[in-house]
Amino acid sequence: MLSNIVIPWFIVYITTLFLFDVSPGVSFVITAKNTIKNKSLMIGLFTALGVATSDCLSALIGFFCCALLDQYKLIFQYAQMVGMSYLLYVGIRMMTAKQKEYKLEDAPSTSKYKLDAFKSGFLYTFSNIGIATVIITVISQFYQYVDGNVARFGLVMVVPVISFLTFALIAVCCYFLKLWWLFGKKAYMMDRIAGFIIIILATTNMKAILGTAQMINN
Repeated sequence: MLSNIVIPWFIVYITTLFLFDVSPGVSFVITAKNTIKNKSLMIGLFTALGVATSDCLSALIGFFCCALLDQYKLIFQYAQMVGMSYLLYVGIRMMTAKQKEYKLEDAPSTSKYKLDAFKSGFLYTFSNIGIATVIITVISQFYQYVDGNVARFGLVMVVPVISFLTFALIAVCCYFLKLWWLFGKKAYMMDRIAGFIIIILATTNMKAILGTAQMINN
């Protein structure tokens, strides 16, 4: 951990992943729909597991890309700066999102069985290139903080753990608390709040990345 970072990097890392997960999107809606339409928490949890598996695969791809680029330090630093710019762009886009009511019909279909729910969570998430891009980008921002196989394994595995816990929480809220009426109508507010915090977190890491790039150039 760098001494000039006030917030420990792993807290920033976990918070960033959580904010992207809780932001309304296809994974959010398919988890809610499978839970509500089937009136089954278990179906919702299997959907969340499918989403988490997809995110784990994206995290592995991101890790191997970072491991490859890390052999070329200067190129990797430029890639990190591009990734940081992308996160800022996504944060701004989320913060300025137009008011919208999310509907369960936004999800293509409902899965009635556990295996089908797992498949739908996985396929709808993995087919969204934006989700994979965000995960790969986030990992690239924090790859520099880990050293050793155990720490790097942890960096990757945090992604599906946070993903599963987040979407499992959404399933629980929809099943027990019947909160979809709130999620659907106020989801755009969640987007704006998450976008604002992501911008702050991305800029928190900006100084460290730019400082490392300057050291390499010198």
